[in-house]
Amino acid sequence: MLKFKKAIAVVLFGIGAGASMTAMAIPSYETCYGYREACVFNGDEEACALFDASRCNRYVYPF
Repeated sequence: MLKFKKAIAVVLFGIGAGASMTAMAIPSYETCYGYREACVFNGDEEACALFDASRCNRYVYPF
């Protein structure tokens, strides 16, 4: 029974750690908005690449 509890604890920790890492990897709306603004208004190709690579198209932008 103790092995089962340890296994459950390890699995739950792994799920929590994975979710935390995913959340940290996803940029915030403000960061994505800055990339989009630099890309659209300034023609910054690096910002355009960062926007696409960061999957920022999941957010809705006013322009």
